[in-house]
Amino acid sequence: MPTIGLNASITTNTTSMNTNSWSQQLKNNLIGGAGFTVSIPLFDNRSAKTAINKAILSKQNYQLDLRDKQTQLYSTIENYWLQAYNNQAQYKSAKATTASAQESYDLLQEQFKQNLKNVIELLNGKDQLLKAKQSELQAKYLAILNIDLLNFYKDGTLKK
Repeated sequence: MPTIGLNASITTNTTSMNTNSWSQQLKNNLIGGAGFTVSIPLFDNRSAKTAINKAILSKQNYQLDLRDKQTQLYSTIENYWLQAYNNQAQYKSAKATTASAQESYDLLQEQFKQNLKNVIELLNGKDQLLKAKQSELQAKYLAILNIDLLNFYKDGTLKK
């Protein structure tokens, strides 16, 4: 923007080496001046254009950051969906494995009662049944957790 300036000054000088009196020296050596300036900037080192370009680049960076965050969020949600789907499938499989292990253990118990199997075989069967139940519970609760996390991203609330 153009600027306009106005200035004025009054100066005097005195010396002790002069034979005139001090008041006479003030009257004789009194000098006044005034000035008027107008400044029109023709060249500002492209500072305005540089500031505009920086602002545009900053806006683009924020938009890219937003897209990156949206992509990360989508990836997280997709990952929870895949985990929920896989854990549900694992739960169904583990449930069938538990039922099979229970049948096997029941059969081993019956054979143990008839002295056809020893204690070691019975304990191994019990161990297999417990492992199958543990796997079923783990898959069940992981599926519930991932479904609840998906609902959190959908609604913004968690079930208690």
